[in-house]
Amino acid sequence: MAYINPMRKLLQEKQAIVGATVLMREPVVTEFLAQYYDYIWLDYEHSWMDKSTLVDHMIAARAGGNTPVVIRVPSEFPAPLKAILDMGPAGIVFPMISTVEQAKTAVAACTYAPRGVRGYYPQRVCFSYDGTAGDYHSRPEEYVYKILQIESKQGVENIEEILQLPGVDCIAVGPADMSCSIGQMLKMDDPELVALLERLAAAVTKAGIPLMVPAGDPTGVAWWKQRGARIFFAGSDIGFILGGAKSYAEQMRKWMNG
Repeated sequence: MAYINPMRKLLQEKQAIVGATVLMREPVVTEFLAQYYDYIWLDYEHSWMDKSTLVDHMIAARAGGNTPVVIRVPSEFPAPLKAILDMGPAGIVFPMISTVEQAKTAVAACTYAPRGVRGYYPQRVCFSYDGTAGDYHSRPEEYVYKILQIESKQGVENIEEILQLPGVDCIAVGPADMSCSIGQMLKMDDPELVALLERLAAAVTKAGIPLMVPAGDPTGVAWWKQRGARIFFAGSDIGFILGGAKSYAEQMRKWMNG
């Protein structure tokens, strides 16, 4: 049977999916979270991971539940992708995509010549699924779910052209940086920001491309669902630890002093 990218397969099987963000180096974190989430988002952009840590997390995700991993790479182009692609993540998240040229560069980095610029020397990725390299060699693009993250006003203004590019599998939203791009840092109810998010969601859903969004509460989930979002990312390892530790410590003090 031909390989189907696990992110694409999840969307075929479920109405909506949710992933957790991992920033810590310890792979056991991913092993635990992989038991509960549909996919894991490894944040190589903002964390202190190195490339050897990434593959450890991918192994942990498989151990925890055969859970697909997407890796957000640094926004500087060209991103250091060759070794990461050859590890075999389910997808790559390209942050800070604002122009058509940046989008083309991202897709090309995941694609072999003549349509792209990816260097050929796959190793782990060829043999980590079914023991054969044949299917990968005939359909390599199916193994890389290409996610472009729009995080600026400029990106929204160019979204219609970006969506026309072949090879774009998913559009992710970065509302925090988008708020910064219009001079309204983290003012998530700013009318201009809301209008930009509305325009982005409408264009993506009209194009029939999956929309990936951050939403961690009922109001946010409902807002994005009404606008066609099907892929959510909510919560991070650091957030879970800090939130749980704070809540439990407060409860303990209440019990001790009660």
